[in-house]
Amino acid sequence: MEIKSIRQKKLVSVTFFSIFILISFSCCQLQPKGKNVPSVDRHHPHNFIAHHGMVVAAHPLAAQAGLDMLKKSGNAVDAAIATAYALNACEPFASGIGGGGFMVIYLAHLKKITIINFREKAPALASARMFFFEGKIKEEWSRTHGLAVAVPGALAGWAYVLNKYGSKSLSSVLARAIEIAEKGFKVSQTFSNINKDQYEKLLLNAG
Repeated sequence: MEIKSIRQKKLVSVTFFSIFILISFSCCQLQPKGKNVPSVDRHHPHNFIAHHGMVVAAHPLAAQAGLDMLKKSGNAVDAAIATAYALNACEPFASGIGGGGFMVIYLAHLKKITIINFREKAPALASARMFFFEGKIKEEWSRTHGLAVAVPGALAGWAYVLNKYGSKSLSSVLARAIEIAEKGFKVSQTFSNINKDQYEKLLLNAG
């Protein structure tokens, strides 16, 4: 989990999927006691304190994309979408555009919370017997076969949210993700391990 913080004079919060963005403004400066040093074990819970803003994502490149968007005067939604696209580029196995999610947005000026549901949906022709073959159920078809693929909702959801609540253009929030995809990035041990674990499944669906 990567955390980035920034000063920001807005009060908006957005939470969705594996990404959390919080923008807040505080009149008083409370100093945390002691050094804010994460545990050596990255899976160990860690309390991180920021007074004005925070971007949290599963990969440092994605968290940096959100932070950069905030520095460019983007709001929390702009930062969240930029983070999501960047995360798709550098860690697609967990937050890819082939999936979906939920988004919770707090609009401070309205004192209102709105929730966007863009989870995947089953195909229109899906049926209770779609995983049957010659009278027997093919359990692997429901996990690794093309029939197990739902209709993605991520791209439609992100575009809707950005258009309705964001302040930046789609090309602007996509810029960092495109850069990551074109220039490449250092593969993490997690990325490598998951590719190895899923290798046999990838071969089953090879083009």
